[in-house]
Amino acid sequence: MTPDRDLECAEYVLGLLDTGERSAVERALHEDAALQAAVDAWESRLSPLGEAVTSRQPPARVWRRIEADLGLVERTGAPTTLPAGAQMRRFWNSIRFWRTLALATTFAMVAVVAVNLFLAAPTEAPSGLKSAYAAAAIADDDGVPHWTATVDKAKREIIVVPAVAFQVSDSASTELWLIPENSKPISLGVFPSNRSTSIVLSKENAAKLNARSALAVSVEPKGGSPTGQATGPVVGKGAMHET
Repeated sequence: MTPDRDLECAEYVLGLLDTGERSAVERALHEDAALQAAVDAWESRLSPLGEAVTSRQPPARVWRRIEADLGLVERTGAPTTLPAGAQMRRFWNSIRFWRTLALATTFAMVAVVAVNLFLAAPTEAPSGLKSAYAAAAIADDDGVPHWTATVDKAKREIIVVPAVAFQVSDSASTELWLIPENSKPISLGVFPSNRSTSIVLSKENAAKLNARSALAVSVEPKGGSPTGQATGPVVGKGAMHET
């Protein structure tokens, strides 16, 4: 399987594909055993990130906003006067509904990673990563994830997937940094801010990646930092988490 196809499997599991792309993958899954195996592998890597997350009741205003966005109630809060059958047809035929559902699914998948990393951190951090994979949600100071990063330690490879549309100017680049425990950041290279990409780790950097390390992203001049350290704003950071 090509790296691009494997990245597509990661995006499928995270819910980042549009309707046409997702349908194409689902059709291919019935005929391509290797593709199904790749999807299963990504689900296995990412699903443990949500195991420690407890359910929470969202505020009533959230449901009111969702109902308004779906066209089930007026923006003022007054219910529509459509008959029940017409309301259901409008509900299921609503493009806005499916767009909202897709966005909510994407956000939920990424939020699982973020909440688990930032709110459900273990009381005692392990000294190193023991499983074959690790992941991090690279989020801003408000906890909003910008990228997810999954590390395949056997291949010494990091796969970075955008969680939101993060744009930088043509004269700038986003640069990924490894922050080992009690050490200076190490550049892992520049990457496109709004496209899934794969970054190969050197043996030296792979050895420094453990459960007490972190990843960060900064905005640098085109081509990367000229000094070997972050010179621009840090737009995301996240602790490594064993999966």
